[in-house]
Amino acid sequence: MKWINLHEEEFEKAIERSGDVCVMPIGCIEKHAQHLPLGTDIKIAEAVAELAAEEEEVCIFPTFQFGEIAGIRQHHGSVILPPKLQVEILETLCDEIARNGFKKIILLNGHGGNCAMLDFLVNSVIYKKRDYVVTFRHAFDHSLDDVLRDLENGEEYPELTEEDVALIRDFVTNGKLGGHADFEETAALLAVAPECVNLDRADAESGERTHATDEYAKWGLDKPTRFWYLEYPNHYAGAHPTGVNDRIGHALLRKWVARQVGAVRLMKQDDTLLNLTRKWQDNWVE
Repeated sequence: MKWINLHEEEFEKAIERSGDVCVMPIGCIEKHAQHLPLGTDIKIAEAVAELAAEEEEVCIFPTFQFGEIAGIRQHHGSVILPPKLQVEILETLCDEIARNGFKKIILLNGHGGNCAMLDFLVNSVIYKKRDYVVTFRHAFDHSLDDVLRDLENGEEYPELTEEDVALIRDFVTNGKLGGHADFEETAALLAVAPECVNLDRADAESGERTHATDEYAKWGLDKPTRFWYLEYPNHYAGAHPTGVNDRIGHALLRKWVARQVGAVRLMKQDDTLLNLTRKWQDNWVE
C-alpha cells in the first residue's frame, strides 16, 4: 500500500488495514565512494520498507530523500537542504500524514548522518499537543557482527555458503574497517540494486581513516559530524570489499526486513505509546 498508489476512496480502508500506522523511508543523496550510487541509503530504506510491507501490511509514504549531509559540498551530486528546513518539512509531513488519518508514524532511516536530526525532530513534534506519535528506527540494524554471532549460536543462514561464512568471520574477527560504502552497504546494494554497483571502482579511492582529528578525539571533541568528513574525505569508510556478494546482502536484508516487520506489527497491535502520549499531553499546564 504505497500512499501514492492509493485512490482517494481507498484511504479509510488503508488506514484500517495499516492499524493507523504509516512508514516513511528517509535517506539522503550523497557520495558513496566510487562504486556505490548517490542514492544508496534511499534504496536500502525503501527496499526494507517495501519488503516488510509484503509480510506485514502497512501504508508507505513517499520517501524523504534529502537527509542531513551539510558537510559535503566538495563532491558532485549531493543535495543539501538547510537543517531548519529539513526539520520543518518533516514536521509538516508528519502533520499531513496524521491529518489524513494515520496516527502512528514510523520514520525508517537509511542514513547514519540523520540520527541527530531525527532525534531533534521527534522532540520538536512533542513540543506541541498532537493527536499522533512519531518514532524512528534504522533500516540497517543488524550487522555482520550480529550475523556471525547468530551463526555461532546455531542459527541458520540458508543464503550463505561456507566461503561466505569464512569471509564474514575474517572481516569481523580481524576488525576490518566499515561504516560507509563499506562491505555491508556494498553487499546490500548487490541484493537491492546490483545494476547500480561498480565493483571495479571499489579501490579507486581510499576508505581508510586519515586520523586528522585524533587529538580532538582524545579530549572528547570529536562528536560533531564534520569530524567524520575530515576523517573520511572520500566519503568512503571501509576496507576494500573483497569477496563481497549478493548472498551476504540478502542475508543482511532478510534480517533488516524481519526487524522492520516486528516494529510495524508492534505499532499496529499496540496503542500504548499513542495513549500514553495523549494522557501525558492532557496533564500539561497551559
